[in-house]
Amino acid sequence: MSRKYLIKKGGFTLIEVLLASAIFAGVSMVTFATISQVAAFQYKAVESRQTAQEAREIADMITRAVREAKGDTKLVIDPSIATYSSGVMMFSCASSVCVRINSDSPREGGANTLVTFSKDNYRIFVISNGAMYYSSGSNTGDINNAVVGTQLNTTITAILADSSKIISKASHSVAGGFNGYTPRDESANKQQPFIDFSIISETKDYNSVSANQRARSTIQSTVTSRNYDKVNSSL
Repeated sequence: MSRKYLIKKGGFTLIEVLLASAIFAGVSMVTFATISQVAAFQYKAVESRQTAQEAREIADMITRAVREAKGDTKLVIDPSIATYSSGVMMFSCASSVCVRINSDSPREGGANTLVTFSKDNYRIFVISNGAMYYSSGSNTGDINNAVVGTQLNTTITAILADSSKIISKASHSVAGGFNGYTPRDESANKQQPFIDFSIISETKDYNSVSANQRARSTIQSTVTSRNYDKVNSSL
């Protein structure tokens, strides 16, 4: 009686326990790997969407600024050779020094700074230190070197020193540049101003981040100003 009770109530054998443990471990590993792959895919999809959205938003701001620039005022950049009334200018800026890009011929450039202006406002875009800086104002005296020859440099230096002017995400790096045709008033060419630009938004420290956790989005575009008649009349 006692023997029959033990047989009926007996537990699993060692082999059965080991076999069940192996199956459970295998299923767990497959499940974990699947969940990890799904999570990585979702993370990359979110990151790709965010970098694409950031690049698109910055490109939209640049496009709108160039199209809204007007040739209704004149800015002096270098009193001896360079005045502008086309509403758009390009510069290569580093630290406290900004060098005017000689863009009297189409497709010349290589600038990291774009300035658009009219008589009652200006907008400045600067790509520097892996970020996009943006500032605007209603007093074009902030960027006019007519009186103080370094006024534009002073304004851009202040922008680069102000982290609140950064419009790109802290988790992303932004690169790119500007070129095109932004004629001086002294230029003999009479063509419509335009800006070629590229914006690259990518996960910060892109090269050191795993492929499943990084993304990069690039937008390249060309936009023309809408003040062709005014530009021609001023040249």
